[in-house]
Amino acid sequence: MAAPAQVNLQIVTTSQVMTYNNLPHAAPPKITMNGVAFPAPPSPPYMPTGYQLVIINAAMDYTNPASILANQYIVCSPSQNNSWWNSYQYMYSSMVWNVLNAGNIDQQLLIIASFGLDNNMAPTNDGYEMMLGVGAGSQLQNWQTHCDPGSQVGNPTSWVSFPANYILVGFSAQSYGQGYEIYQSGGMNAVTTTLSVTLSNPPGN
Repeated sequence: MAAPAQVNLQIVTTSQVMTYNNLPHAAPPKITMNGVAFPAPPSPPYMPTGYQLVIINAAMDYTNPASILANQYIVCSPSQNNSWWNSYQYMYSSMVWNVLNAGNIDQQLLIIASFGLDNNMAPTNDGYEMMLGVGAGSQLQNWQTHCDPGSQVGNPTSWVSFPANYILVGFSAQSYGQGYEIYQSGGMNAVTTTLSVTLSNPPGN
């Protein structure tokens, strides 16, 4: 079957207030390509807060499963009790490690979609630099400058106090602001975010 000339990529994700003593089941992003559900990572998320990272060979038909170089959930785990403020940075170091080890790093299509995130879990410097380098721009900067990175509400049941979502579709061959991104915060309310983009698809190979 011939590869489609274009791929309509849609990502929908959510975040809500969460208490540590009553954490909900994870609600990972919903990703579709031309209306078809994108394969879920092989291991489900064991925490309700984190990212889905998808890396696709940008030289191949995006709808071909063989083009997937990486597809995984990267979650935030508490360091002790309900504390994430000193452990959330490992999400970003893990993300960068996976990007650097997924095939040709100059030939990647990246989908980075948060789920169940707190607004103060903005990327640490290594993740920030990586995202800007693959097409993130003003939306990511707006997040960074309108939060208190690493600051967690100081009570024994806090987990997510200020829900927020961030989605990025970028390419390793792009630079600042050339990708597709959206950042939304809900204050203390749940927030649902959708990003829809149409990509030119390489011929199948």
